[in-house]
Amino acid sequence: MAAVELLGDRESEEVRLGGLYGLQRVMQDSHRDQPTVINVVSTFVRAHNPRPEPGAKPRPLPKHINAPLPSDTTAALAVLTHRDSRHDGGVRVTLHNTALSFAQLPKANLTFADLTNANLTDARLFGTILDRANLHEANLTRAFLLDAHLNFAYLKHANLTGAVLTSAELYNVSMKQAIVDGADLGFADLRTAIMDHVNLTRADLTCARLNGAYLETAIVKKNQLMLAEIDATTALPAHLASDPELKKKAASGAKPARCS
Repeated sequence: MAAVELLGDRESEEVRLGGLYGLQRVMQDSHRDQPTVINVVSTFVRAHNPRPEPGAKPRPLPKHINAPLPSDTTAALAVLTHRDSRHDGGVRVTLHNTALSFAQLPKANLTFADLTNANLTDARLFGTILDRANLHEANLTRAFLLDAHLNFAYLKHANLTGAVLTSAELYNVSMKQAIVDGADLGFADLRTAIMDHVNLTRADLTCARLNGAYLETAIVKKNQLMLAEIDATTALPAHLASDPELKKKAASGAKPARCS
């Protein structure tokens, strides 16, 4: 594909943009070539936006919040996240070890994406589809994930400090040892979520659905659980599972009045 050669132009961002738009047209016109385009564009994003090694000088913060990433990176992400995923042919968007702080990806399709160790600090991901995505050790500090879909996603050791996950879908998500200090999980669907060794004491769990969630090794307060939705299938820490008020609440399975 001639468009691939244009991506290698080091002098002109316009030339690289032309290559990306060309690849997008190829993907739209030839479903057979979509897996190849996904691999090529994913490689382009990783090469142009590598996450710095520990101790390296961080990338300067953007001057304009609405255009935080280079135009060619933004265009590449648009190609990857606004495709018809039915033609992926088993290939996934692979953006591991990337620096994508302040990325604007609302309602993007990142199903099955590999975002291992990606830096998504301050990213705008409201309504973004991240079902079954691999976010192992990803940095989502202050990320805006309102109404995002993270069902069956893998968030082990992910950093969600200050992240907004209000009304997000996190069904059966794996969050082992994730950091959620100051995270807003209000009204989030955390049914059957695995929160092994997660400190939830500074997270907002108001009206969060915790039915079937695994919290036996989590650190959580009674008052947080009283404001959330739990039932007999919620696995609580031993000292809370025996609390009379929580036992009664779990047995009834009733939603808190404010959550109805």
